[in-house]
Amino acid sequence: MSGAAPGEVCGVCAAALRTGARFCGRCGAEQGLMVPRELGVGEAREPAPRDRRPLRARGLVVAIVGYFALFLPSLVLMARAELPGADEVLAIELLGGMVGLIGLVAIGQLSTLVPRSPGATAAGLAVVATGLVYGGVVLISQAVPWLFVETRGLLDVAGMSTWLVLVHVALVPAVTEELLFRGAIQGGLGDLMRDRTAIITSALLFAIAHVSIVALPHLFALGLVLGWVRVRSGSVWPGVVLHAGYNATIVLTGL
Repeated sequence: MSGAAPGEVCGVCAAALRTGARFCGRCGAEQGLMVPRELGVGEAREPAPRDRRPLRARGLVVAIVGYFALFLPSLVLMARAELPGADEVLAIELLGGMVGLIGLVAIGQLSTLVPRSPGATAAGLAVVATGLVYGGVVLISQAVPWLFVETRGLLDVAGMSTWLVLVHVALVPAVTEELLFRGAIQGGLGDLMRDRTAIITSALLFAIAHVSIVALPHLFALGLVLGWVRVRSGSVWPGVVLHAGYNATIVLTGL
C-alpha cells in the first residue's frame, strides 16, 4: 500500500485523509475502503448534516466524560496528604480503561482495537521521538533533581517485586490510558476537529490528567507522539507498545 493520495477521503466516514495515510485517522478504516481520488471530496459519501450532528455531539460527550472519569479521581488522590496506594492507582487506571472501551463503542470506533502497524518508517520515527522525550526527562532530572521527588515517590511501590511494579506502572497504564486518551478521547475529538488539533488537545489533556506540573511538558510531548502514531496506524496498539516501553524505562532507571 502506498497510502492515500492527495484529496482522498475515507469511504466510511468521509473524513479528509492525510497524504500517505494507510488508515483513516477518525474511524480506522483501511486504505481499501477509501474513496478514489477521482471522485473528489465533494462527491464522497458525506453524511447528511442532521445525521452528523448527533455523532459529533456524541464524540464530545465521550471525550468529556472519559476524561473526567480518570482526572477527577486522580485529583482527589493527589490532594491527600499521603501518597496514593498501589491498589487505588490501579483501580483508577482500570476505570479509565473501561470508560475508554465504552467510549469506543459509543462513537463506533472499535476498529481501532485491531492491531496494525504504522509502517517501518513511522515506527522508527516514533521510537526516536519517544527516546528524545526520555532524554529530555533525564537532562531535567540531572539539572534540578529536587523536582523529581514526587515522581520517584509515586513509582516507589513498597513490597513489590520489579516485575509487579512494571505491571502496575508500565503495562496497565499503557493499555488503559491508550484506550481512553488515544481511543475514546482523541477519537471523540476527531468528530469535532481536524486530526492535528485532536492530537494536540488529547495530548494536553493526557498531560494534565497526571496532576503533576513537573511531568506536564514531557507527558505532553509523549502524548503528541502517541497521538500521531494512533492516526498513522489507525490502531491504539502501537501506542500501547511505545507507552509501555517508555514507562518501563522510567521505572527501571529510577526517574
